[in-house]
Order: sequence, then C-alpha cells, then structure tokens
Amino acid sequence: MEVESSQLARWCMAKKKKLSTSEDGKKQLATDEGQIDGLYDDPRGYVTFGIGHLVGKRRSFLIQGAQSDATLKTKLGVKVLGGKKITYLPASLHGKKDLDSIRDKAIDVAKSDYATRLHKKAYDKLTDIEKKGVDQKAEAAVKKETDLLAKTAKGVFGDDLKPFEETVNSQVTGLQLTQGEFDSLVSFTFNLG
Repeated sequence: MEVESSQLARWCMAKKKKLSTSEDGKKQLATDEGQIDGLYDDPRGYVTFGIGHLVGKRRSFLIQGAQSDATLKTKLGVKVLGGKKITYLPASLHGKKDLDSIRDKAIDVAKSDYATRLHKKAYDKLTDIEKKGVDQKAEAAVKKETDLLAKTAKGVFGDDLKPFEETVNSQVTGLQLTQGEFDSLVSFTFNLG
C-alpha cells in the first residue's frame, strides 16, 4: 500500500505530542539569562524583570525614582550578572510603604521623560492637554513596573515561555522532538525574541 507524503505528514502531526519546557530546560535558560528577583536595567539599559522579561525599551522609572532620594536609594540592591554589577529594585518591596514613596518619585521621573521624548520640552512647559497625556503614560508605565513586583520571577518566566513553546510545537512538523531538542529550540527562539 502506497501512502502519499501529505497523508504521512498528517499522520505524523496527529501522532506528535505537544511538549513544554522541562524543569531542567527552564533552569538552564534561567542560568543563561541570569535571574534577579525584581526590576533592573539590563546591559542595554532596558527595564527588565526577573529572568529576561522585557518591560520596556527604556530605563526603569522605579529605579530612577529610588535613586533620586538618598533614603530610598538604600532600598536598591546590587547583583553581579554576566560579570557586571546590576542595580535592582527587589520584589520584596511590594506592599511596603517605601514602595509608595518610590512610586511617587518614579511618576515624576516618568513625567519628565515622556515630556522630553514626546514633546521635546520640560514637563512644566507643556500645555494642560499635553500634561494630561504625559500624566496618563507616566502613571501607566510606573503601574506596569509596580504590578510586576507582586509577581514571581519564575511565574512571569513561565508565562513568557508559552508563546515560544507554541511556536516550536507548531513550526516543527513531521517529527517528534526529544525533550532536550525541544528545550534547546525554545531557548533559541526565546533569545531571538
């Protein structure tokens, strides 16, 4: 009995088991990426959370807010990642009064940043309408950073891996990958972004 190649491919797809990243694969990827339990600016200067979760292509407003005050600056941590010292805002600050103070400073930093980037002028030189738009963006950006501090690095990382797992599962057709092959392809696609 002769089977057409398209029928064989459909049969292989029907038999193919969907995989997810193994614990060993996650540990290896986390080791390769580096893990900081909180918010930090990666080597490119992009605000990042936990295990390589890109928050925005800019510096962290919360970290800048903490750095703007001598007392709040003491709440920041320092960790060596990839041979470089990285300043970070620990997730353990979530729900603490200090975070409220840092958030207030961060909103001021964000307003100044957005005013300059969007309107090419200082915040105090903006019209009321421009200020309203800048205020909304600043508050949303700081809220996004603050909300991440309530989550675990491992939980966010697991969520981040899902689309890459789906891509590998859907794009590799006609063969069943081993767990190691799958983990490697997920790691590769994760690093490509």
